[in-house]
Amino acid sequence: MKKEHFLLSAMMSAFALVGLGIGFYFNSSTQLIGAAATDRNEGVIMATGTIMTNTAVMEGAGMEGATRNASSLAAVYTLDQNSGHLTAGVLAREGQSFQGIYTTNVNQGLASVIAAGGNQVVFPQRPRYTMVTGEVSIPKQAGAKWQVPQSVLYIHEQTTGYLMVYTIPWDGASYRTGGSQQGEMVLWTAYRFTPGYGG
Repeated sequence: MKKEHFLLSAMMSAFALVGLGIGFYFNSSTQLIGAAATDRNEGVIMATGTIMTNTAVMEGAGMEGATRNASSLAAVYTLDQNSGHLTAGVLAREGQSFQGIYTTNVNQGLASVIAAGGNQVVFPQRPRYTMVTGEVSIPKQAGAKWQVPQSVLYIHEQTTGYLMVYTIPWDGASYRTGGSQQGEMVLWTAYRFTPGYGG
């Protein structure tokens, strides 16, 4: 009986590994795999999100023989829940430093969102934030000097129910030439997704 269970487990494991191998083979030639992470402790939330990805298709015999050389760039975000201070950082192309630093205050952003909504919601005594990133594809607006990168930052305040979307004013041309980018993050939009629970 034990031998049969062992053989069954071994066969299932083998099929799973074959399936994963096939999936990785086909995905490697058709799409990029992005990664984002979020972590938090009592006072600070941290997240990462993609700024841009580049894919160079090398010479080959059609799609089957082509190879892809992919590179990506991510930003790191930190939110101090006590002060509402939000910082985004992008590492430099060359050298050991941050080439882009962006800041804002989400408490001030939340206050402006509440005011725009007609003050039907009271600003919480102690805001409670949750923060994640998400991939987007928003074309550069005509005449704009910057564009929304390939991911944005979603910040939900649990007491009021408002979700705010923040973005880095990304200037890819400046970044590629080594230009330092420092400025204020942009509150792209906001919406009351949940009713909140007071406080």
